[in-house]
Amino acid sequence: MKRFLTGTVFTIFLATTSTAALAGEVAVNSANRSVNRDIKPFNLVHRAYSGHFSEQGVPGFNGLATAYQSGQIEAEDLVQTAVDQGRLSSDTLDDAGYINAVDFQLQNLRDRDSNGLND
Repeated sequence: MKRFLTGTVFTIFLATTSTAALAGEVAVNSANRSVNRDIKPFNLVHRAYSGHFSEQGVPGFNGLATAYQSGQIEAEDLVQTAVDQGRLSSDTLDDAGYINAVDFQLQNLRDRDSNGLND
């Protein structure tokens, strides 16, 4: 019974914390009630890969790696999509470090795809 209870508590803990980790960090400023959303570059590319931006014309899964490799999708496109959805601040479009980090994640995805690791 103790093992079951411990497992249940652990599962609930994982469910609540992993959702926040995948979505990125959300900080709420209680003084002016504004929400500042900050999606890490890895999470942004993961969301695109998982098909979360397919309605905005960003292909998911292996199509994302192919579109990146052919130049149809660039890091700026993913950032713009997240800005349009209100998931990132428009200031992020001017953040060269963030854009480069997204590009790096896309390169890793392309390299994995070209090596047959996504099969």
